[in-house]
Amino acid sequence: MGRGGSAGSIVVIGILLAVLTTVCVSNRQELATLYRIATGDSSQPSHQAQGNSNTLLLGDAAQVRGEYNIPLNPIGELDFMTKREVYDLRKRCVLQHNGLVSQGYEPSEAVFGKIEDKKPWWGIHGIYGLGSGQRSIEGPSEESRFLLNPYLLVGLCEQNAFRTGVAPDDYPPVYPKPVSIAWYADRLLEIITYDVHDHFSFLNSIHAYNTPQHKLDLIAYNARDLRFNYLYVDTGKSDGVAWANVERRAVAIGQYIHCGGSCGYAGGCNNMSPFQPELAIELTRIPAKAYIKLWRDNPKSADGPSDMDVIVYML
Repeated sequence: MGRGGSAGSIVVIGILLAVLTTVCVSNRQELATLYRIATGDSSQPSHQAQGNSNTLLLGDAAQVRGEYNIPLNPIGELDFMTKREVYDLRKRCVLQHNGLVSQGYEPSEAVFGKIEDKKPWWGIHGIYGLGSGQRSIEGPSEESRFLLNPYLLVGLCEQNAFRTGVAPDDYPPVYPKPVSIAWYADRLLEIITYDVHDHFSFLNSIHAYNTPQHKLDLIAYNARDLRFNYLYVDTGKSDGVAWANVERRAVAIGQYIHCGGSCGYAGGCNNMSPFQPELAIELTRIPAKAYIKLWRDNPKSADGPSDMDVIVYML
């Protein structure tokens, strides 16, 4: 996105970046959204497929039946790649499992089309320790947790970046870690297991919040890329999960990747946007289970049948 704007916009940007110098850095997706407003970028993500023809082979069309375990790819480095290189990497990860998706997969332009060539990405050491600024890109790219694991339809992510003053070599980044993916194409079901215990223990150890909080963001742009555009957390089938959706309606997944300024690195970084508070959950206890329903089109009722279900166990 453009970085031009009035002097007032520059002041706003400066204030936003200054916020990141606190111990617990404000929500970086929200800052990216505010940055876009401050710089005059009025574009908004469409919740529609925008020509996306990617299709998972599910139900009667399933080529893989019964339980199919999908190995998780490790996080990796995306800094300064071209958009084409990122697209090729994404396609290779999708096609590691040919029997799960129809032929002709292409990364969705609605999700990935705003990636900018040869830009850095938020690094995992930036999120856990270094905070915003020129060192925010250090470590493997944090977005690779999801981009390189396309069948992680709904993942989990910390809500903030954390400036701890501790050198990255002194501890491993303690992010919510996916442990396993079990795929049941014929049953329209995915079961994901996450380790969140170490993540929250780490936050408590650095006193990230005044009071213990167990909040996480749902990262669902993989679902959107594979043509699931709406999401609903069924709290009746969940356990230990609170979700502030009083209207009981499916939520449009608007998440996509663009170049934003929340990292504080000169010229900006590719990162996910926008901040969607309706995609946040709070764990009331651990272990916990989130039962998530996905649809291609906006359902008349969230109580009706879904196009696919994702169960996320958090241990």
